[in-house]
Amino acid sequence: MLDDIVAANNVQVPTDFTVPAISDEQIQQMRQKQQLQNPQGMPPGAQIDPSEGKPAKGEPKKPDTKKK
Repeated sequence: MLDDIVAANNVQVPTDFTVPAISDEQIQQMRQKQQLQNPQGMPPGAQIDPSEGKPAKGEPKKPDTKKK
């Protein structure tokens, strides 16, 4: 299945492409940085809006249907 997707989308990787080795220390540093940036463990872009009735960031506002 993967070969079909690669063939259908003309995916190519340079022959000299290498993946750098990452040490355990670097992995721990990256995890700590992520935890500081995202202490609730939410996926990137996910937001919790504690106020009811207000749209979360990036969400369009609902039209006001109250008569003035």
